[in-house]
Amino acid sequence: MTTSTRMLSLLLLTLGLSLSLTAQDEAPEVRRNPPPVMIAAEDNTPSPDEAVPDTRPVTGVLPLTVGAFGTERSFFSPSFQFLQTVDTNPAVTIGQSDPVAVSNMAGNAQLQRVWRQSQFSANATVGGSIYAGDSDLNTAFEAVQLQQVFQFRRLSLTLADNVSDTPESAFGFSGLSAFGGFNFATATTPNQSILTSHGRQISNTALGQMNYVLNSRSSFTVSGNFGILRYSGPELLDSDQGGFQVGYNYALNPRDFLGVSYGLNLIRYPGISTPESLDSHNLQLAYAHKVTGRLAVRVSGGPQINQTTLPPMTAVTEVGWLGQSSLIYRFRKSELQFGYSHGVTAGAGVLGLAKNDQVQGNLTSRLTRTLTASFTAGYAHNTNLQEVAASLTPAFNTEFVSVGLNRPVGHEANLLFNYAFQHQSTNVLSCNLGLCGNDLDRHIVGVGFQWHMRPMLIH
Repeated sequence: MTTSTRMLSLLLLTLGLSLSLTAQDEAPEVRRNPPPVMIAAEDNTPSPDEAVPDTRPVTGVLPLTVGAFGTERSFFSPSFQFLQTVDTNPAVTIGQSDPVAVSNMAGNAQLQRVWRQSQFSANATVGGSIYAGDSDLNTAFEAVQLQQVFQFRRLSLTLADNVSDTPESAFGFSGLSAFGGFNFATATTPNQSILTSHGRQISNTALGQMNYVLNSRSSFTVSGNFGILRYSGPELLDSDQGGFQVGYNYALNPRDFLGVSYGLNLIRYPGISTPESLDSHNLQLAYAHKVTGRLAVRVSGGPQINQTTLPPMTAVTEVGWLGQSSLIYRFRKSELQFGYSHGVTAGAGVLGLAKNDQVQGNLTSRLTRTLTASFTAGYAHNTNLQEVAASLTPAFNTEFVSVGLNRPVGHEANLLFNYAFQHQSTNVLSCNLGLCGNDLDRHIVGVGFQWHMRPMLIH
């Protein structure tokens, strides 16, 4: 199956499942979406009419939303999850592997503090996995998301940081999925979409975004980001990436927005002696359509000039393209999220500079009065930036699918059922990375429960 066919099939599958700015004269209060909570037995889904419009610019690095629901309050909300699973490939390697029982525990805490012109939010998860009969695989994982927003009459400023420490690639990793994913656009974070053998992967991305409102229709946006990716094994490539972007936004009407931006992205490899690097310049056109409480669509893309330095000090310049798109659509009892990106990455620790196509979708739906289901799927295609003969160019095709069922028990607990599947095919044979064959398969099935305290208001 070709790369285009794989991506089109996944897009059609995700979309098929879905079928069932203007500044104020006074300084507004900052608003954001409330913490993710499980759907209770009663039908209390917020109405689109209750949403506060999303004002993020179309040329920014933060993803668009459908708006914020409910009255904005300061709160603290803890939760805990236990999941007993069976993993058919716990070491994440190619070849035969005996299934292993795994006990997974994780705690989460969310904090939001709201002032008149600023807001601070934090989302922290700490957990661990215990493997029966193989203590060498026992591991811990952590993730922290921090965000500070300042809102003035014409100027808004967002500072954010996301850090994670996981025992494997974050692409399809189920340990953090119950507490929400990262809230950065795909292109701003180090890419981890190639599955490798069991080992620590530490990722940290910090960004800042400023938006200045020029008049009732237009605004100017400046943003910058810096991210690192570090591995515990010496056979994988550590990487640094950073960049900045300037953009102009124009509102055609209250729902449709256009933008144009220039960006510079840099990639470096601090752990190797060879001077491999990338300086990438891009010019993008962007379009967004937003219906408050219901729909948020953004599509952007344009030419990209890649200036690479390859050993031994060989400079190469080529023209490619950069593209991103995202979709959020809320039905009465369901929500669909979808994203696609194309660009040059650091190669997820395996390839060095690489061309990456990545698509991911999620559908959450309340099936009955007391049963909620979720479906998530993702696909990534990675290949060397500098292509050689088709039979020699390293390439990785990675897919994952996960399905979850959630049933409330009382007001503060939920019963869980999860199933996940991961697959990867490659023409690269590297035993150091656990890739001694061509195909990797993994099934994970589990049951458990989640306890979540009702948010405690902070006065």
